[in-house]
Amino acid sequence: MRYLSVIGFGISVAVLTIVQPTWAQVVQVTDIEVKRRTDGVEVILETPGTVLPYVFPSPTGNSFVVDIPNTQLRLRDRESFRLDNPVTGITLMTITPLHENILRIEVLGAGHMPNVMLTQTNCVENTSCKRSFVLFLAGPTTDEKREE
Repeated sequence: MRYLSVIGFGISVAVLTIVQPTWAQVVQVTDIEVKRRTDGVEVILETPGTVLPYVFPSPTGNSFVVDIPNTQLRLRDRESFRLDNPVTGITLMTITPLHENILRIEVLGAGHMPNVMLTQTNCVENTSCKRSFVLFLAGPTTDEKREE
């Protein structure tokens, strides 16, 4: 499992980036699953491919944006995905095609950087494991609640 973690605490942001080889295979996101947990919400983007591409996070102000190149949104019933008020402190999360082969995930915090953790699961070929991007959205930390 590879991790990209961005956790907002007011102005400070910690970023751990993913490094993996580049190739032009286009990945298709074929399903999005939302799992509510007691400590937040998981948004799972499932892909049938064998590898996941680089991700490019851009945390700015009160939004967290991730661009995923060589990726297409191929859902059966819609062209984009929207989740309003998934947890306290996050007003909106969208997943939309930015260009033909670039997918954009945007999470908007309520007046502060949203708490987001993005992980990628890659599987060994010939296994039944699903490859996916998993976003975990959490409410504000105790320190952030005190600032509001």
